[in-house]
Amino acid sequence: MERYIRGAHELGESYGRETAVIVAERAQAILEMRAGHARAAVRRLGQAVGRAREIGQPYEVAKTLLQFARALTARGGDGDAPRARQTLNDALHIFERLGATPDVTAVRTMLEQPLPA
Repeated sequence: MERYIRGAHELGESYGRETAVIVAERAQAILEMRAGHARAAVRRLGQAVGRAREIGQPYEVAKTLLQFARALTARGGDGDAPRARQTLNDALHIFERLGATPDVTAVRTMLEQPLPA
């Protein structure tokens, strides 16, 4: 899986397809979280959010914020739970503005669940 993600990342970089790079970064962060490396995922996703904002891709910003909130929750450090909740709210507002109904529903469901303190 990592080989495919790396390939997608390299192709995105080579052809100037920032969206492909962002999606590859999100996928790599998911693998990092599954491997128990939430801190690395938080760093990667923070950079990916910035990259998505720079290129003006609000849907990619929101999708990446969603994964960022999950990574913060997995990391479980001081202040991560409230930061994750705020990040989910930020993603929700973007999804609502875009009319991305399935994503709005998913984030609302997540916000209804208690996050670790």
